[in-house]
Amino acid sequence: WFSLDQRRVEDTRDGCICCWKKKKDWKPSACSQKSLLQLVFIKLAWLLLKLPAKIFVLLVSFALLGLGIYGSVNLRNYLEEKEAHFPNGGQSSSLYFTDLEYSKDLL
Repeated sequence: WFSLDQRRVEDTRDGCICCWKKKKDWKPSACSQKSLLQLVFIKLAWLLLKLPAKIFVLLVSFALLGLGIYGSVNLRNYLEEKEAHFPNGGQSSSLYFTDLEYSKDLL
């Protein structure tokens, strides 16, 4: 696959419409040469290096940790209450099926 793609690039063919050949003096646009992802990471890194952003990240992290601990404690309480109400796992039951004809039952 890569060898076919390399042949396409060397033959100056388009990436989407492979039968269309680009002109010999074709140059990529300046907009396509900019990396949007790199620009976003540079701006994000610049923002995260500021003290208020660091404090915000720590507060969010501790809030998520607190919610996780709270959920764990409530899960333990829920499981203990379940054991009090259903000590043997509840009553046993059976489920029986018969010959079903879905097309007749739907009408």
